[in-house]
Amino acid sequence: MSAAHRTERGGSRHFAIMIFAKQPELQRTGGDEPYAALPWDDLDRLSNALMGDLIEQACQVGGADVVLVYHSSARPSDEFLREFGDIVRYIELPETAKPLNHTVLGEFITSQPYQRLILVFENYPLLSPQLFLKTFSHLGSEEEKIVIGQTFDGECFFLGLRSPFHAFFHEGGQELFNKPFGMLSHVCSQNVIVCPVQPILPLTSGYQLATLRELIAGMDESDPIYPKHSATVFKFFDKKYKNRKHGQ
Repeated sequence: MSAAHRTERGGSRHFAIMIFAKQPELQRTGGDEPYAALPWDDLDRLSNALMGDLIEQACQVGGADVVLVYHSSARPSDEFLREFGDIVRYIELPETAKPLNHTVLGEFITSQPYQRLILVFENYPLLSPQLFLKTFSHLGSEEEKIVIGQTFDGECFFLGLRSPFHAFFHEGGQELFNKPFGMLSHVCSQNVIVCPVQPILPLTSGYQLATLRELIAGMDESDPIYPKHSATVFKFFDKKYKNRKHGQ
């Protein structure tokens, strides 16, 4: 693997929030589904917005590196890099590491210079700095703790761990990512205190994107976690597809 970009912050701290770039993979079930006809360029636009809001929240956590991990075929746009390049460490994974499995992930994060890690596998824009800070606080206690967040369908989207990392993933086996609630089952088998995070919507369907849009629309723009990038894109979609329901 190669580091595409490293800022002065890269590897300089013991804590990190590691965000795995992920484009929403919509399971388009029919023409009546919201955003069923959303073209790939607009999906990329939305993906960058979701990721940008998540990064901005993570960057408010003092004392932690913010690391964006992506595969070589999904390098962020130059515009995106210009906006966040001074505050984020970028790591590019080869295509052979796609999709991540337990062995690849264990080896990868063990190679990084961190003692406490938050791994975010879903670019959900409403995760707050308070959540990240609370997670690091849990990981800093004398008791062994693991922080886990799941989507409503049982996929792991958030994981807080402290070193050693590799053994955790090695012992978990392939079911960590291939089986619903597989990560939770593994965490519960460990001799640790499990700290759950409130579940979130998986962003795998147009209906779920529409629900996220409504959640954002109902927020006060002065809210510290108001996701302005995502809100702007959803408003753009409303205008662009004004004669169709949510981008149909």
